[in-house]
Amino acid sequence: MQIKVHILKSFTNDRSQGNPVGIVFDADNLTDEQMMEIVQKTGYSECAFIQKSDIATVKVRFFTPKKEMSLCGHATIALFHLLNPSESTKTLTQETLAGILSVSKKDDGMIEMEQANPTFYQQEYELDTIAQLLGIASESIINVPIRVSTGTPKLLVELKDIVALWSLNPNFESIKELVPTGVYAFVKINDHFYNARQFNPSTGINEDPVTGIAAGALGAYLKQYFSIAMPIIVEQGHMLGKIGQIYVDTCNGIKVGGYAVEAGHLIMDLHEKSLEVIRTISYSSSSAK
Repeated sequence: MQIKVHILKSFTNDRSQGNPVGIVFDADNLTDEQMMEIVQKTGYSECAFIQKSDIATVKVRFFTPKKEMSLCGHATIALFHLLNPSESTKTLTQETLAGILSVSKKDDGMIEMEQANPTFYQQEYELDTIAQLLGIASESIINVPIRVSTGTPKLLVELKDIVALWSLNPNFESIKELVPTGVYAFVKINDHFYNARQFNPSTGINEDPVTGIAAGALGAYLKQYFSIAMPIIVEQGHMLGKIGQIYVDTCNGIKVGGYAVEAGHLIMDLHEKSLEVIRTISYSSSSAK
């Protein structure tokens, strides 16, 4: 059986930037092990697998190379870019492990996804411990790190300046043990603009280029603790050469938005015991036209 994996770059209009992701349609008959193997063959942090749903437009399962995730921001943006809702049906729904969530398309092509209601966890980590995890002096961390979830819990760590963000030297093995759902380090440039990096080695990818779910958690955190209830932009991916911008709106719930561009596809041959990539097609132009 041959499987087509659509390759997109999320949170960008430039095929040379953004977070790459694979999308597989008609995935109802794939096993969990096969879906994880497909992700492993792509080399990406996550892929989305589309199945039939009786309660939403589609059912979506999100897999990393090692496990299933409840929700994935960049995969959702990519998927609904492909679905391309019409003028009369600009809002669709996805059935996920995080619940049934709406996804809409704006007039300019931006895809905006609803996040789960935020959960704020009690203080669980000492500042010095997190400083050691990130390989940085504790004086570079502002406020006490806290976990926030709008789909998957992320430990939010605010740093004092951009130099501190770029100079992080994470201990990935310790992060896997202490914070298995990921650390999101960020710097405030101004009330509207932030830079960030995510480390989540338990998924099989040490640093993720651009992370929608983590940016949603950041928006919820800023609204809850600093009364910042306005649209913000989070830029991520600089250290990996895969820069993307995430738009977060906290005015009415938590919504994460971004653009996507098609970058190619893979054809895989699924055998009884193995999966083989037999053809790769890449779209050569760096930007969407």
